[in-house]
Amino acid sequence: MSRARANVEHSIGVIKQAFGFQKVRYRALAKNLHRLEVTAALANLFMVRRLLAV
Repeated sequence: MSRARANVEHSIGVIKQAFGFQKVRYRALAKNLHRLEVTAALANLFMVRRLLAV
């Protein structure tokens, strides 16, 4: 359980620190969801960037 939580917490930390997703910018839920999905995809690429560079 703690291993899964650590993975989730790490990815949320990357989203917050590297991409500046601290506060919700828009009032519309669709825009917020779209921004979160794009940011999550970029965070996934950011975390595996060393594997992709090989």
